[in-house]
Amino acid sequence: MYEQPLMLNRDLDFNVEQRVALAAIYSAYVAIGALRTTFGASLHSSVAPLLTQAIGATVASLQCPYGSPPVDIVTDFDSAQNIFLHCNHSPRHCWSYGGRYITCPP
Repeated sequence: MYEQPLMLNRDLDFNVEQRVALAAIYSAYVAIGALRTTFGASLHSSVAPLLTQAIGATVASLQCPYGSPPVDIVTDFDSAQNIFLHCNHSPRHCWSYGGRYITCPP
């Protein structure tokens, strides 16, 4: 029988390129979201899905190692429209866009 090792740090291990790409993508997402005009709201709603897909592509090679079998990690939004990452294990595991392990949003 396979036993999972006790994982004290469940943060995702991004490589340097992934960290740089995620920081740039998220910065663009926040900057566009900060535009408090009709144009800004329109731009945000049209660009947000593209940025979400870019984050998904950046983490596409990662799989959740905390369940069996390993599953892909995907992007999602919480109720406040903040981006987070999660797997589809039951129970699921969640991370901030930067890879820090977090409590999963409802």
